[in-house]
Amino acid sequence: MREFWVASGHHLTRRADHGGLVATPELIMAYLARPELMPPADACEAERNLHASLLADPLRPVAKADIAALADADARENWTFMMNFRDRLAAAPSLEAVYTTLARNGAGDLPPIFLSQLCHLILRNALEGCDDPYTLRAAELFYRSQQATVHDGTLLWPMRKSSRRSSTPGTTCIRRRWRPCCSRRRSARWT
Repeated sequence: MREFWVASGHHLTRRADHGGLVATPELIMAYLARPELMPPADACEAERNLHASLLADPLRPVAKADIAALADADARENWTFMMNFRDRLAAAPSLEAVYTTLARNGAGDLPPIFLSQLCHLILRNALEGCDDPYTLRAAELFYRSQQATVHDGTLLWPMRKSSRRSSTPGTTCIRRRWRPCCSRRRSARWT
């Protein structure tokens, strides 16, 4: 059977004895490689040190003071989101348990991208062994943004692939944020 949804990060998790997925240091390291967390050239030393220390030990404790020491407000927000998410993943018996808790109790200020990624991972695990392309495509409706259209009387539901860029002419966006913001110096709209 052909591997599917490699981008889900399924290969970076571990299946527990109960059948659920457990986050691994490798999964956390994949998040650390995201542009929202990669220190830009003008990042302060505290941000570069935090990032480097987490690459060396992705599950090491991070104090609120470590994040408060970051000079950039966007960076502090991104790291707060990531450490809260990472700590939820590490404390739960499975990724499915994290998702269930978020669904029952609300996600609070957790950016929606984390929920989509959890859903992607959970579905990939649930569909292990599936080789029906229609089932796999239907499952994508749960975690991908969709835009339906009617063409010649047929409903088409293609995957939406878009790239949002800053709408301000002359603005260069270096840092992405987990959610849209108004700062133009180091941020881009999250899609």
